[in-house]
Amino acid sequence: MTSGWDFLRATQRKKNTIGINDLPPDVLGEIFILCAFEDELWPFFAFVPDWMDRAPIKLTYVCRLWRFICLSLPTLWVVTPFTVLPHPSCTSLLGRYLDRSGKTGLQLDISDSSMSKAILPIVLPQSYRWKAVILPAEGPSMEEFLSLPPDSTPSLAAIAVRTTYPTVTQTTLSLFTSKINDISSLRQISLHLIDHPAPHINPNVLDLDPIPFERMTHVKLCVKNLSSREATDILQRCTSAVHVSIMMVLDPPGVQPPDPNSTPRIELPHLKSLTVQSSTAVGSILGHFSCPSLRRLYIRDLKPFTPSDYDEDELNLTSFLDGTSLEQLIICTGLRRVTWEWALRYARLCREQVANLEIRVVRPLGPRVELFCSEQYRCPAAKCELPHVGWSSRKGEHLGAPLRVTEWEEPFWTVFDPHESLQWDDWGTRA
Repeated sequence: MTSGWDFLRATQRKKNTIGINDLPPDVLGEIFILCAFEDELWPFFAFVPDWMDRAPIKLTYVCRLWRFICLSLPTLWVVTPFTVLPHPSCTSLLGRYLDRSGKTGLQLDISDSSMSKAILPIVLPQSYRWKAVILPAEGPSMEEFLSLPPDSTPSLAAIAVRTTYPTVTQTTLSLFTSKINDISSLRQISLHLIDHPAPHINPNVLDLDPIPFERMTHVKLCVKNLSSREATDILQRCTSAVHVSIMMVLDPPGVQPPDPNSTPRIELPHLKSLTVQSSTAVGSILGHFSCPSLRRLYIRDLKPFTPSDYDEDELNLTSFLDGTSLEQLIICTGLRRVTWEWALRYARLCREQVANLEIRVVRPLGPRVELFCSEQYRCPAAKCELPHVGWSSRKGEHLGAPLRVTEWEEPFWTVFDPHESLQWDDWGTRA
């Protein structure tokens, strides 16, 4: 008798339990979209996941309901990640992706030269659907892109170029910058041109003027040895941007950065997130600008400079911070003691102005670096062993945890973005 009652109680509990398949199909669909893209999202726009095992195809294997939902969601099929060598099955699978995605905008990575020849004949006729595309600086994909008529990419809003060849011709880059100037829908751009021997690209010859920075909402530049004057000139054109990342700023020996006090400040009214990687005093760049909406500042790879330089930089940086709405400052420093000391001086400077500050130390290849500091500067997250210090207004969260979803964090295909995950091996390269 007891076992019978136990059985009835267990049956009743089972009836009252709601399983995942009891959720409405539209809610399940939103969960699938997050599962498919969450781990691969960056705070920047045109990033396409590289892992085939995250494809929506695997979700279709679970049950009939999941298969029905996946096949009914074009959004799940707009990203086409193919990083393996060309094979007939890949091109066939690509065709299925294009069919399933319907008329939804596509995010494509065609920067791999080994794949481009196989997939270009399939994706080029779909150029009217391109929403975000990643191209190589040279090769068939770039050549085909340059040959497209101006009206063939009416939906293209994001474009990224990365070097995959040992040499890059100035002619191709000039044609590219002129080409994108004619794409009125373009709003986000990333140029990653540092993976090449320095003699093959001279930044003084690379013509960035045709790029319509004025209408870009997201800008990321990794151009080797960009001078602080060039960085300042580009930044002042980003009047519509909400997120800007400028990397590899390096002044030639003997060249002084422009004096911020010699000209009126330039207002960037919409800028909310700014990343600067510079070997010169950061204040010499930031001091030229007024950014009243800025919420997040990320300073990378501080290099030591003389005390007199620091005193001047402190004045420029303090003046800049006074005119912002800064909520978070992240400093990514190297391992040398002198660099660490400069980072701490920046931190003390901002103690009363910034509610959330983090100093990250990039993990070395050798032994682990132990950071000894007072308890008040340790990460508030429980049992955190990551090499970073600072302070936070949010209890229990890691230092440097992303601010709540904001304009600069939203890629085109989702309303959620984890911003910057706590993967220390990647922190030296993400921004």
